Amino acid sequence: MLRVGILGMGAMGREHARAWSRIPGAVLAGAHDPLAGPGEWPGPAAPVRLFKEARELVESREVDVLDICAPPGEHLSLVLLACRAGKPVFCEKPLARDLASALAIRHAAREAGLPLMVGQVLRYFPAYAEARRTVESGILGKARSARLARLVPRPRADWYFDFEKSGGCLLDTGIHDLDFLRWTFGNPLAVSCRAGGPSELARGRDWARAGLDFGGGFRAELEVAWADQEGIATRLELEGDRARLACLSGPAALEIRFADGRVERRDLPGEDPFELELADFKRALESGEEMPVGIEEGLASLRLALDCLRAAGTA
Repeated sequence: MLRVGILGMGAMGREHARAWSRIPGAVLAGAHDPLAGPGEWPGPAAPVRLFKEARELVESREVDVLDICAPPGEHLSLVLLACRAGKPVFCEKPLARDLASALAIRHAAREAGLPLMVGQVLRYFPAYAEARRTVESGILGKARSARLARLVPRPRADWYFDFEKSGGCLLDTGIHDLDFLRWTFGNPLAVSCRAGGPSELARGRDWARAGLDFGGGFRAELEVAWADQEGIATRLELEGDRARLACLSGPAALEIRFADGRVERRDLPGEDPFELELADFKRALESGEEMPVGIEEGLASLRLALDCLRAAGTA
């Protein structure tokens, strides 16, 4: 039985707790959140012990692996604790708030021989996984353009609106789509970006529009925002010289329109991406295989997001 300790019990920590409760062979053994005192959390399946200090949870003999869902500025200190305790880590994206911290995480994990997976969960969303498979199959032809968008409800926790802690919506939310583009098409040759900036962020508004040039006439555009709305709205459109793929929020299907007028609809499974992601982490740990989304992947996507912030003059 894999005994999991979660560090950070905000929205993502609770999402992970729910996913872990559904994974055979795993149990949530404890959690820590600086805003909660010691005691018990009802949990998604059974009461969970709340540790008073992060160090206490990390060093507990009741915990085998650590799931870091704390704000990104805290990731380095928590990974260092995990390295000293010799415990594998699942670390939510972004790997860190800044490049220096991310590089320090890489160095510490390497020195400790510590398995670490980065939570780029969009790779496990059925629509995006199928879109990548479709690109790799070649049926879209030569890539011409990509248009992506991600509009999410404004966060509730105050730390999101401190740019130095969160990096705004581009680093917190847009890194999902930036990672998908890297994963599918490789690293872009150049980026451009406009963003609302820290002053707007402080007033609870944040947005960014990024352009990525992959060469050969292929360009991607991404729009991301924290908005006053219910639910998440997304857009995924990939166009090649033979066909165009599209998936909008709502329909559990991809639509492919071919140049000759044919239309193909691909229904998508209703799988939970968080459960798939954490189960993949568990599988890699138990088999001794390489982490599905390792430190280098998380670091590369962080670099790309920071490049976009610099292009916008807000890094």
